[in-house]
Amino acid sequence: MATATLNSLKNSLYVFSIILIVGALALLILHPETSTSFAPALLILMSLTSTFCAHLIGRKLGYEFS
Repeated sequence: MATATLNSLKNSLYVFSIILIVGALALLILHPETSTSFAPALLILMSLTSTFCAHLIGRKLGYEFS
């Protein structure tokens, strides 16, 4: 039961991080004039979510991170 809940949570976080990356890229592409004030925050957010995605993908491929 706990494993299923944990896997569901991981999948939800994975999908959420992909949505954040796509949304941030769409904001930068569609509204570059208004997103300049958001640029530092978006870059930090994108780097954190991409690191999280890479961590999850690595786990699925069998790599262990300490």
